[in-house]
Amino acid sequence: DKPAPIARALAGCDLILHHGSGHISVEALSGGRPQVCMPMDVEKRLIAKRLEQLGVGLVLSAEQLPQAAPSGGANPFLRKLEDFVRDAAVQARVAEMAAELEARHYPDPLPILVEEMERLL
Repeated sequence: DKPAPIARALAGCDLILHHGSGHISVEALSGGRPQVCMPMDVEKRLIAKRLEQLGVGLVLSAEQLPQAAPSGGANPFLRKLEDFVRDAAVQARVAEMAAELEARHYPDPLPILVEEMERLL
């Protein structure tokens, strides 16, 4: 069994929670999904911070995670995530970024190269 392509897996999500990977970040942006990043190293912190600056990401640290589920009442941590994912400005920004990335999409050059090489034979 092969894993599902990441774009297909992300398509069914309202929010992508990840460690700040560049690959997952671009896939989530391409799919128009807001992101919550919990980076663990410098590279991923830089990516996460940039997503936050672009208005498409929220950066959290392990210290911000709730230590235990609150007894009775709303969970402030989950409320923060829900508010973020439902924010109209965030949704507009991720849609804008997805459209921008789609406009920059370049086709796979390999079939064109193979066709040209075969033509030369």
